[in-house]
Amino acid sequence: MRKAVIVTVCLLMALCMAASFVPALAAETHNLPAEYQELEYIESDGNQFINSEIPVNSKLVIDCTFQVTIPGLTGKGGGAGIVGGYYSGGTPEGTIQFAYKRSDAAFTTRIGNLMENKPEVLPKDTEKHTVTLDAPGGKVILDGAVKASKDPSGIAIDDEIGAKCYIFISAANFGKTTESIKDDSWGIGACKIFSVTFKKDGAVIADFVPAKRVSDGVVGLYDTVRQKFYTNAYPGKETVNFIAGPEVKADAPATGTSSDTGTSGSGSSQGGNTSPATGDTLTVVAAAAALALVLSVGATVVRKREN
Repeated sequence: MRKAVIVTVCLLMALCMAASFVPALAAETHNLPAEYQELEYIESDGNQFINSEIPVNSKLVIDCTFQVTIPGLTGKGGGAGIVGGYYSGGTPEGTIQFAYKRSDAAFTTRIGNLMENKPEVLPKDTEKHTVTLDAPGGKVILDGAVKASKDPSGIAIDDEIGAKCYIFISAANFGKTTESIKDDSWGIGACKIFSVTFKKDGAVIADFVPAKRVSDGVVGLYDTVRQKFYTNAYPGKETVNFIAGPEVKADAPATGTSSDTGTSGSGSSQGGNTSPATGDTLTVVAAAAALALVLSVGATVVRKREN
């Protein structure tokens, strides 16, 4: 009985010491170049969008984490985009998009001629979601659940048509170029954007991270693949800033420089790799050492008492 009590006391002491060593582990972050501050999200109120400079293509897989903030916002056709491009001629063969309509209780999505907009399938709300638009797989996935699917051979995205239509973020491009977006176009959305990733042929071709330029406070998305900073592309409203979400503390300063905002240019930044907080490993090691020490002392006490 005495042995069990001593062991129990030692375990409790070890747990207390470990807890004192291990704070809450920091969230995984992106080591952006020093001139940018990572944010939890950026928010559009209907006056901002990002031009990804990536055209609609049959090989694209897009992952977008978002949260609608003004579900009643409307644009052309009563719709507001979250991510997507829709060929201006109205042909679905040049389309990949996820959007919402003021007049409906549903999100609406389209990949080529695959379409879904039923409230019972895609109920519209203001919760945080992650949508995957998988063109080569013929699937639309929301929060891990397939909401629409079709034999990929029947999706029929015409890459020649799609090449004329850049995909927008916090909007759906209803035209061939950036300049086609106007106040009555299909959709500048009102939403928070937490992350957007583009893949093609299995490789990540763009990884957008919410960020703020430290020098002037301009808010946008930093692409860690192309090492470029993208800001509001709304013609005539380029100076209207996105709303900045909370700052995310970087693990360690990144080295190198990056290209600035715009539609062209390259940078030499080494930012873009994700890594756990640098102090986490040390705190875990310290906690393990504390646990081992207390258990060792407890075992010694038990042996002495038994002798």
